[in-house]
Amino acid sequence: EYAGVFVAGETAFLHAQPDTLLVVVDTNRPDSVESEPLLESCTRVAVIDHHRRGSSYIDKMTLNYHEPYASSASELVTELMQYLLEPTDILKCEAEALLAGVVLSVVGVAVSPTLLRWIGTPESVFANSALYFRIYFSGVVFVTLYNTATGILQAVGDSRHPLYYLIISSVTNVVLDLLFVAVFHMGVDGAALATVISQAVSAVLGFIRLIRSDAIYRVEPKKVRLNGPMLAKVLHMGIPAGLQNSIISIGNIFVQSGINLFGATAIA
Repeated sequence: EYAGVFVAGETAFLHAQPDTLLVVVDTNRPDSVESEPLLESCTRVAVIDHHRRGSSYIDKMTLNYHEPYASSASELVTELMQYLLEPTDILKCEAEALLAGVVLSVVGVAVSPTLLRWIGTPESVFANSALYFRIYFSGVVFVTLYNTATGILQAVGDSRHPLYYLIISSVTNVVLDLLFVAVFHMGVDGAALATVISQAVSAVLGFIRLIRSDAIYRVEPKKVRLNGPMLAKVLHMGIPAGLQNSIISIGNIFVQSGINLFGATAIA
């Protein structure tokens, strides 16, 4: 869909006109741009960047949108887009997030006993462990939805609301743990259910904000659908990144399997 849109710096330099507006994103240093000759030839330059200014910076700027407290230039670009474009269904990742959550839930529920066997879980705690994991994995869809909502909100510079929702979720989890375990005497299933409900609360709050937003990143449920090419790109980039981020967790599994050899008391 972007065929023919991207051109080399040399090609852009040849097509530049006296009134051409050059937009520089994610840097304010002239030696870090894609084409320094193009930068030098343009008299109208707009810079959108979040890096702190150093000793060398682009000084001939018609517009300078500089926010060093932003975590990425994507946040700044997204903020500008809501004033340039009409709200539309440009975001199609919600369906992929929902699908990912469903897949993880089904796989997690199905393979929980097998995974527990692999790490040598003692028989005395096996039944409760399997029950907890099955209930927990049944709610993984809420984790993926919350992470999706958080990613969208943080990308546009809103880091407060995800924090608020996380706090609400944590408080809900503690309250429900006390209610289900101490009052209703539910045991392990009560603790797992409290976790799932608290995760659902955070996901619902996040998407309520996205649905009610008037900005370009607004989520419209009736337009949520799978996007095959986008899903393939997400998997292509996400699987290696997920494996990389899982190294410590995988190591913890091996450590836990060693601890399991010493019985339930050592696990506790």
